[in-house]
Amino acid sequence: MKIDDAVNHAAPDLAPVPDDDEPMARAAVCEYIGGKGKPLNPSTLHKLIAKGLFPKPYRIGLNSVRWLKSEVAEARRQMLATRDEPAPFRRRGRKGTKTNPHPSSVEAIEAV
Repeated sequence: MKIDDAVNHAAPDLAPVPDDDEPMARAAVCEYIGGKGKPLNPSTLHKLIAKGLFPKPYRIGLNSVRWLKSEVAEARRQMLATRDEPAPFRRRGRKGTKTNPHPSSVEAIEAV
């Protein structure tokens, strides 16, 4: 049995990957997204992955992962396409501050 047959037999539901789709290491992905002068921080990359805004890598070894360049390029295109949209609302400040009191502290004040 050929290697190609074994791979196709083991995972028939996976889409074929073009031979010209280049694998990219973490540093290359960060540089591709952020630029050569100021690459994206790897922790930011993993936050984007956790939020579902960036594709997950595939494992090539115990401590090695790669991304497909086509997937990284598509994620970059989506980022550029949504750059004019307003940022999602982000709550600022700590719980219990005067500007946004914590519900339990309001109840305690009303009980007095």
